[in-house]
Amino acid sequence: MRVPTPRGVAVACAGAVLLFVASAVVAVTTSKLSIAEAIALLSLTILMAIGVVTAVVVVQTRRMLVTVVRSARTLLSEVVRRLDVLAESLEALRSSTERRAAEGASRHLELDRKVGQVASALGDLSAGVPSDLTTRLDLLRKETKETYWQIEALLELRGLLRPHAPLPPLRGYAASPDVLHHLVERVWQQKPRLVTECGSGASSIVLGYAVRMNGGGRVVALEHDPTWAEVSRAYVSMHDLDDVVEIREAPLTPFEFGGESWLWYDRAAVEDLTDIDLLFIDGPPGDASAMARYPAGPVLFPRCRQGVTIFLDDTHRREERLISARWMEEFPRLRRDNVRADKGLHVLYHDVM
Repeated sequence: MRVPTPRGVAVACAGAVLLFVASAVVAVTTSKLSIAEAIALLSLTILMAIGVVTAVVVVQTRRMLVTVVRSARTLLSEVVRRLDVLAESLEALRSSTERRAAEGASRHLELDRKVGQVASALGDLSAGVPSDLTTRLDLLRKETKETYWQIEALLELRGLLRPHAPLPPLRGYAASPDVLHHLVERVWQQKPRLVTECGSGASSIVLGYAVRMNGGGRVVALEHDPTWAEVSRAYVSMHDLDDVVEIREAPLTPFEFGGESWLWYDRAAVEDLTDIDLLFIDGPPGDASAMARYPAGPVLFPRCRQGVTIFLDDTHRREERLISARWMEEFPRLRRDNVRADKGLHVLYHDVM
């Protein structure tokens, strides 16, 4: 049953009161009642109307209360049902969490046990490893790091210089990528006008690119082997560096100094070289004579500009270290850095020769 709204109940009550009052007025006006009797009749009529209205209000209020109570019971039942469902879900979640926690603890204990077994097995294994194998493993680790450094230097060189032709082979007799990286870095900082190199090959190409990128200058490379000099010139032309790099053929000839003699580059090939800004010494080969690279000091150092930087490659060899030490004694203004490199590298600086 539809419950009347409060407004509808008020309208109905007002209508009933008006109906009773109208009936009383009609009765008074059409009959010969005294004023007192008429007032009493009207009062009675009003009371009856009020009673009817009250009865209607009570009935409607009761109906509204019944409807509200029923709605409240339905809502409460739904709330109770949902709380029961939530309680069941929480209980299931608690049970699942406890089960997983127990499983996790069990797996952790099992993992600890297996780790302990592996550690024990490794301990037993390491105890039985021969000392020479341990040495080989250490050497392998060192070589792996060295290979990574060489690849890193080579990638950076190629990205910076962007050569447009194949580079000559690196390492072996040629300079290693890390040494070439140090050379390019120094050219970048110092911007030399004249770079002189003892030996030729990949380093000549790399130095040529670096000098050109710095806006000018030239590279003069001394090469004692005629065949390799032609190979180096072919690489220079292949890279379009003929205007920057010059490969000078300079056969090994006797050089005497301080009562000692060596086989070194023909001095006629360096007569016009003055104000050298950067000197890279990677030749002659170590088997040319004892202390084969020493003459670069007395021959080329006096031809260097103040502030020159001198690179001596292959200082992993004892002879190159002895040469470097002798230069430090004979040229007291020199200072030296021992730079990490594949085959060892000494970098020497001086202000006045």
